[in-house]
Amino acid sequence: MIHVYKGNGKGKTSAAIGLAVRAAGAGKRVVYARFMKGNESGEIPVLQQISGIRVLTLSRPYPFTWEMTSEDRTQITREHDEMLETLCKLSRSQEADVFVLDEITYPVTLGLVREESWKQLLSLAREKTETEWVFTGQDPSAQMLETADYITDMQAVRHPYERGIAARKGIEY
Repeated sequence: MIHVYKGNGKGKTSAAIGLAVRAAGAGKRVVYARFMKGNESGEIPVLQQISGIRVLTLSRPYPFTWEMTSEDRTQITREHDEMLETLCKLSRSQEADVFVLDEITYPVTLGLVREESWKQLLSLAREKTETEWVFTGQDPSAQMLETADYITDMQAVRHPYERGIAARKGIEY
C-alpha cells in the first residue's frame, strides 16, 4: 500500500518513523530514505542502530531551496535521482518490505528530481503490492495523491514558530 503523510503540521516524519520502527519490530526490512535533509536530525543515529532499518541520506546538508546556487540544485538533483535509482533496485530485488521516502514531496514539486526517475519509482510502488511505501512532505503532487491508499493530513493549529521560537534540537529536528 502507499501512504502519504502531508500538510503544514508537525509530525509527518515522526509518523513515518513510527511506522518504520513498528515494521522493523515485526521483523520487516525497512529502507528509510531522507530527501532534502542532511544527517543533523536526532532520529538518524537511532534509526541506524535498529536492526532491520537501512538509512539512505544525502552526502551533505544543503541550504534551503531559496538559498541554493545552481550548483547546489544540480548536485542535490543528482543525489535524489541516485537515491530513487537505489530504491528501485532494492524494490525489484525484494530487499525491503517497507520504503519510507521522507520529504519526497519537495524534490518532486520543486523539480529537484528528474520526472522520469520519480515516475519510474511511483510505477514500481503501484505494482509492488506486497510492499509498503510511505511518502512525506507538505504539498504532494496530484499524481502522488491519486496513487495513495492512505492519506493523512497533518494541519498546524498552533506552532511556536508563529511566536518566533526557532526549531529546537531533539524536538523539531
